[in-house]
Amino acid sequence: KIAGVINAQDYWKFREFYSPGFFTFSKNGIAKALSKNAEKEIGINYDEKAVNSAFLFFSSRWFNSLDMLTKQTDLNKIVDMQKIPKDNVIFIGKNCLIYKSDINTIKITFLLSGNDMQKVSGISDYQNNESIKGENWFNVTSLKTD
Repeated sequence: KIAGVINAQDYWKFREFYSPGFFTFSKNGIAKALSKNAEKEIGINYDEKAVNSAFLFFSSRWFNSLDMLTKQTDLNKIVDMQKIPKDNVIFIGKNCLIYKSDINTIKITFLLSGNDMQKVSGISDYQNNESIKGENWFNVTSLKTD
């Protein structure tokens, strides 16, 4: 993180190397059934009306994440961060939240600009893509620690 913001490239590398797994990607949006299953697996509640589409699901033994597009610019309008007990918060920034949901699980959620998303090498289908103009990158992640 830099000044309260998650670095997109560092996050991407961490996700791939911490627990190698499988990506399901569709620039037109992944299937609703898979998206719902991913939401259940990750277990972070968010306002679905604030999200336009889920385009990437990453799954491994220790790490599950869902990447989505949104027009929102404020994470608080997507995730009610006030519902997270303060004692569980590891880090909170303007548009990111990291907290322990239980003794062996860390939850991460962040909102970054579409420009930040385009810089990440793994999302090459969105590099310089006009279809995401005005969109931001919303992510929810569940990380098992033991």
